[in-house]
Amino acid sequence: MREFTIRQEHLDLLKHAIFRYEDRVEFGAPAMDPKRPYGNSSVLSDMREILDGEYEDAELHQLHEELTYVLKILHENLDAADLVGSTFVSDYGYEWKKLA
Repeated sequence: MREFTIRQEHLDLLKHAIFRYEDRVEFGAPAMDPKRPYGNSSVLSDMREILDGEYEDAELHQLHEELTYVLKILHENLDAADLVGSTFVSDYGYEWKKLA
């Protein structure tokens, strides 16, 4: 059995992650932008700014890779009752907010 703890850093990074529909391969699928996952191509700098702290490159790489686990955990534990029938609004596809 393996354990994994979701840290606040993971959630902070996900909140700033850039997702898009990737249609250049096969059927296509939603994906995190692999070149600019947090907005700019300077990934480590973006991560340091988002996390507002001093992190070694290796720790930032690990946090970024661990987002795979975080997304899988969130996906498998999503409470659909909180989302089904909900309406969200956004300016230009960023920062979606649930209407009251």
